[in-house]
Amino acid sequence: MYACYQSQQTCRQIQSQTFPFNLYASGEYSRMLEREWQDSTDAT
Repeated sequence: MYACYQSQQTCRQIQSQTFPFNLYASGEYSRMLEREWQDSTDAT
């Protein structure tokens, strides 16, 4: 039912240049945060 509803609605196409941020997979982002937190605790 949702697929039927969704196919009847028009949507605007978005461009990647419109978004000034990076997207990460959850695991990749978690590892990046862990490294940043580790670096900040090592510096203190």
